[in-house]
Amino acid sequence: MLSIVGGVLALLLVLGLALYVIGLYNSFIALDRTLAREFSNMESVMKQRHDELPKLVDACRAYMTHERTVLENVIRLRGGFDQAPDTEHKVRAENALNRNLGKVRAVAEGYPDLKAGAQFQVINGRITALETVLADRREQFNQAVTHYNIFIGEFLALLVAALFRWRRKTLLEVPAADRSDDFHMSPEA
Repeated sequence: MLSIVGGVLALLLVLGLALYVIGLYNSFIALDRTLAREFSNMESVMKQRHDELPKLVDACRAYMTHERTVLENVIRLRGGFDQAPDTEHKVRAENALNRNLGKVRAVAEGYPDLKAGAQFQVINGRITALETVLADRREQFNQAVTHYNIFIGEFLALLVAALFRWRRKTLLEVPAADRSDDFHMSPEA
């Protein structure tokens, strides 16, 4: 009789553990889908901004002859985003692109004729408007990433994550221009 009770308890324990692991797995899947949705919502705006970048580079090229490397990096990184195989690589490419786009804007400060040019003002205005939308979507994506990363670090979830080779996700960096008081170069400057 005692061995039957022990066997039933062991079976219930194994069944409970299996159900818990299944629940953790399902939670990871739900979090992963949330990340994918948030990134997809943001990606369409990123692509619109990326489509404007060659125009910005062309507008800057005539003025910035000595900063050719900065301009070429923006175009290279834009292509890297398009070629990225998954969200994690796209996030890394976007982070690098944002850092280099900040350099373009910083360099443009030294060219008053460029900043005063109508083409530059129009393109910069469109990019600034898209970046405002991106800032909101970046925040939502980063919240989802933070939630995922916290979950993946919790005990037992950590073991399930290791079993399925799930890794921490990378946050989208807030561009330096977004962290300063002068959020973007104003077209009037």
